[in-house]
Amino acid sequence: AKAAKEAAAKEAKASKVAAEQAKAKEAASAKAAKEKAAVKATEEKAKAKAAEEKAKEAAAKKASAEQAKAEQAKAEEAKASKAAKEKVAAKAAEEKAAAKTAADAAAKEAAAKNAAAIQAKNEEVAATSAKAAEEKAVAAAAKKVATEKAAAEQAEKAKASIQASQEAAAKKAEAAKASAEAAKKQAAEAAEVRRLQALETEKTKQAALQTEQKSAAEQKAEARAAKEAAFEAELKRGKEAAAAKAAEQKLAAEEADVAAEARAVAAKAAVKKSVEQSKLSKSKFASQEALDSMAAKAQNAEELMAKAAAAQSKLAEQQAAAKVAAPAAPKVAAPAPKPAPAPKPPPPPPVVKPVPAPAPAPAPAPVPPPPPAPAPVAPPPAPVVEAPAPAPPPPPAPAPVAPPPAPPAPAPVAAPKKADKGADKAAEKAAEKAAKAAAFEEKAAAAAKGAAAEKAAAAADKAKAAAAAEEKAAVAAQGAA
Repeated sequence: AKAAKEAAAKEAKASKVAAEQAKAKEAASAKAAKEKAAVKATEEKAKAKAAEEKAKEAAAKKASAEQAKAEQAKAEEAKASKAAKEKVAAKAAEEKAAAKTAADAAAKEAAAKNAAAIQAKNEEVAATSAKAAEEKAVAAAAKKVATEKAAAEQAEKAKASIQASQEAAAKKAEAAKASAEAAKKQAAEAAEVRRLQALETEKTKQAALQTEQKSAAEQKAEARAAKEAAFEAELKRGKEAAAAKAAEQKLAAEEADVAAEARAVAAKAAVKKSVEQSKLSKSKFASQEALDSMAAKAQNAEELMAKAAAAQSKLAEQQAAAKVAAPAAPKVAAPAPKPAPAPKPPPPPPVVKPVPAPAPAPAPAPVPPPPPAPAPVAPPPAPVVEAPAPAPPPPPAPAPVAPPPAPPAPAPVAAPKKADKGADKAAEKAAEKAAKAAAFEEKAAAAAKGAAAEKAAAAADKAKAAAAAEEKAAVAAQGAA
């Protein structure tokens, strides 16, 4: 029994040793497997890191290529825009030169026609002067009645013209009000667009915060799209502002045109009435005082004609400045289509002695106003003062037109009559004064041309500065985006 017990104890001890050895072997195997797994995990981690770095490098290269491509596209777009602007400027210069050539040709043709008409009228007066001298008393009474009737008709016409100009001014005011409302509406729309853009920008920022895990290529594409949208919105706002400014300038030019036409009508009426008064005064009173009075009235009428011509010239300058300042806006209306009233025909052969017989006297010389004449002439033309009332007064400088606005002689009268020597001397004196006035007006016209050239150069400089500022603003907006 003892031997069996010892044998059992030995066997138990041997099995315990075997179990411990198996346990140690299993622990060693588990440790080796764990170390092998750790080595494998380290290798996989290194491979993943290398793959990630490679992907980042590829994405960076792709983003750089896209950025270079976008910059090249921007450069090409800027080059095309510059070429288009230069083309528009060249076209505008060609149109301006063509319009000036046409206006000069029309002025020359009108001057030739006026000279021919004056010559024909002088010949007619020469043929009928003898008969008019025989029927002097009857003709004087008839002319007085006709003058009064013509003055009344001219007053009615001037009144109708003033009423028409007032109605046109009211219509222009309504149009200006509508234009202002439209501009206000456009401003409100632009403000709404800016507000929506701000909201969109905020949304974009929030989306950018939420999408930080997106790839670099997607983020760059979104940023480029947002930048293009902002640039297009800014360009649209600039075009709308330019269109509104051009519309305001066009409205102001049309109002000035209406006012100039009203003044021209009034000046024509004054000249016609002054001519009729001159005929009546020459028929009834062939004296120095009567001639001086007629010259003074003719000077007033001539000044009104010069003011009307100056208003037309100023309107043409405003329209030219509007074309240069806003090339992207709609074209402004062409200058006033009636350049004929301002230029006068070239002076006829000088110093023909006037006679008391009635003469047409289309443009008496602008001599200084003499002392009041005792001759009973017709009252001064009232519509001349009332006609320019609806419009602002024109500048005092004479219009820069090709022919001088006044001939050197008071009136080319044909078939002189040996009558009053005092009238002949007065006519010679008026001719000398007219020559001096013509020289002064030529100097004033040259000065006005110089001032107009300076204004045009200043307007061109302003337009260039505005274009440069617009380009800088566009570049700044792109950089900010």
